[in-house]
Amino acid sequence: MTQPSFIHLRVSSEFSISRGLLRINEIIENSQKFNMPAVALTDLNNMFGMVKFFKKAEAAGIKPIAGTILNLKSHSGESGEILCLAKNNVGLKSLMGIISKSQLQQENGYISITFEDLSNCAGNILVIAGGPSSNIFNLAKHKKNQDLKTELMSFKEIFKDDFCIELQRVGRNFEEEFIQCILPLASELLIPVIVSNDAMFSQKEDFDIHETKVCINTGKTLNDSNREKFFTPEQFFKSTKDMSTLFSDCDPDTLIANTLAIAKKCNVTLTTDQYFLPEYPVPQEHDFNSFLSELSETKLNEIIESYPKDKTEIYQKRLDYELTQIHATGFSSYFLIVADFIQWSKDNDVPVGPGRGSGAGSLVAYGKLSERLKLGKGSWVTNVLISFFYLSLPALVYVIFEPSISTVFPSVPSYFLFFLGLTLIAGLGFVTP
Repeated sequence: MTQPSFIHLRVSSEFSISRGLLRINEIIENSQKFNMPAVALTDLNNMFGMVKFFKKAEAAGIKPIAGTILNLKSHSGESGEILCLAKNNVGLKSLMGIISKSQLQQENGYISITFEDLSNCAGNILVIAGGPSSNIFNLAKHKKNQDLKTELMSFKEIFKDDFCIELQRVGRNFEEEFIQCILPLASELLIPVIVSNDAMFSQKEDFDIHETKVCINTGKTLNDSNREKFFTPEQFFKSTKDMSTLFSDCDPDTLIANTLAIAKKCNVTLTTDQYFLPEYPVPQEHDFNSFLSELSETKLNEIIESYPKDKTEIYQKRLDYELTQIHATGFSSYFLIVADFIQWSKDNDVPVGPGRGSGAGSLVAYGKLSERLKLGKGSWVTNVLISFFYLSLPALVYVIFEPSISTVFPSVPSYFLFFLGLTLIAGLGFVTP
């Protein structure tokens, strides 16, 4: 009988920031090397690398599993790590939601979620407990057997067959005692058990490099004799054979087969060839397109009302063309969002301008945003620069805007907007100092 393939369900990449050395390419390459049909990415409190991970895995013919490691505050108030995997797209969105929520409810810099938060995801995620930093592990370590059983029953009641226990042998203290304690309880409560290796790096030789990263994060030095060691050289990306040998005394075929069974339950799909923009709130009588059109036409008419008729016809024709292109490509909400945060900046005395970019080079932006950018409080230098830039826009419209909005090859128009102390690049999605 062919041995089932072990699936790494606990993998920390470089995106875990404070730990993890694996790059996305290395995770995929290691999975290919060991003929593993699937692999998970489970960074601590984030999913920053998920899109890149899915693209690389799918291109290599490997099933990507979306997950994360969260800090869970239990009923008793004790906190510990919990491993969560998304079963479907609803589960993925749920995990993203509680990650965001946890970032907003930090206590003294500690990010955590409640059991209630996690329970709300039931049915759409898989929960795996038992890692060395988990509450389950700590309860067993302190011989709180009744509390341990109660905790397991709580998970089992909420998550049913989507809850399981993980075992590790990476050289940490109390691992063997935990295995001896938890296996009888898992059998009694009918909770599946898997094995994991808490992979942090590719090869054993990478341990020292990983420790250097950990020291940078904790502000310690490698030669500090009092430095607490959180990781071991055994946390490399192991093969099925390695894991089978490591747990040869614990029915390894079943433990490994359970990792494959979990992988089969996780079926998340990501669409990466479309744009997903927030929905800007518009008046009830409007949709995105009609509201953008009304704002743009009203403002442009105010600007060009004193122009000769032949000039106003040119601008009106140009505006109609741009609005048609923007409506067709679905970017109306995007233009409204840009106008909104610019207006907020001006209303809150944040100097903004000058702007540039393909979006800023449109008549829509000139009509809709120019007054919002030029007026309001701010230094005279800022306002002079803004005025200089925007007064030159009509001559640049045909050069800048044309390649930006195309129904054949649509791409998000860019706005490079300079705020006091920040450069915000709208359309690319990040802020740089």
